Amino acid sequence: QRNLAEITELIHTAFLVHRGIVNLKDWTYSDGPLKDMQFGNKMAVLSGDFLLANACTGLAQLNNTKVCQSALKRVFGSRERC
Repeated sequence: QRNLAEITELIHTAFLVHRGIVNLKDWTYSDGPLKDMQFGNKMAVLSGDFLLANACTGLAQLNNTKVCQSALKRVFGSRERC
């Protein structure tokens, strides 16, 4: 159960990191928070993808097909990717 809780937190954190992506066209570097942005959106996308990949690896290591399918359906929606 602890492993599944950790995996769930990884998925949630990946979602939050991906949600941090900003539309850079609406900002200029002289504006407030963007002037402190060093890496742009690329780092948010790659970091979120890294966390999601680790979560998927952890799901696979659980060796429980039903749990894996259920979690992946929730992550990717009802699309047939599982």
